Amino acid sequence: MGLSNVDTTIALTSAGLLNAANENLSVTTGSGADTVTVAAAAFVGVTGAASSIMAINTAAGNDAITFSYSTLVSNNTAGGITIDAGTGKDTINKTAGTNAANAFGITTYAVADGDSLAASYDEITGFDLGTAAIFADSLDFAGTGVTGNTAGTDGTDSGTLKSHAITSGIITFDDVDSFGTAVTINSANLADALAYVASNISTASDTVAFAYDSTNNGTADGTFVFQQGTNDSVVLLTDVVGTSVSATNATTAGLIDIG
Repeated sequence: MGLSNVDTTIALTSAGLLNAANENLSVTTGSGADTVTVAAAAFVGVTGAASSIMAINTAAGNDAITFSYSTLVSNNTAGGITIDAGTGKDTINKTAGTNAANAFGITTYAVADGDSLAASYDEITGFDLGTAAIFADSLDFAGTGVTGNTAGTDGTDSGTLKSHAITSGIITFDDVDSFGTAVTINSANLADALAYVASNISTASDTVAFAYDSTNNGTADGTFVFQQGTNDSVVLLTDVVGTSVSATNATTAGLIDIG
């Protein structure tokens, strides 16, 4: 279906463990606004060096991807889950699946420069942050830089936002020039926050993330991840609040991995 340019709906259910070499599950569509559902409740991946993967690639278009898997094996050295939604405003929903305690037993979301923009960002539900037991899912951006820490920087103003602080890749904003107290980012000032990071995160391939209050109730319930690039990449993790960003995946609570 990779050459198709019409809206396509695919619903696939697999009972396979996919726990042997070359037992791969792959769905590829073209440039339409596609809806892809892959239910692979038994998928665990393969032990050892041989590759066993689940891969979903929907190319261009405003696509909707829903997928699930089981508990990935912890001693694999290749494989895992790869989701590449291509360009357009895509919605991706992982409904079930447990990562392993290594960098291959995870879901990787491919986000090339230009795929997910501030004006049409992808939304991912079910992104797994790192814990003490499992590795985090990964955002495979064009680069792997993480902006360094700062206790307070008087940045280039954007709307109401005038300064920022960064700790472990997490950026917070203040509405005065001398950073003191972080303001909540919600629908009222989201455009300001996205414009602020575009102006103030100036090193190519550097990445920051910030907490987002989608319901405007004063409590963050999601995380925006931003990477500086030719087009800049913006992704919303709808249901998790990350506490660090790193290019080195690990069993670290709250970790967002970038690759």
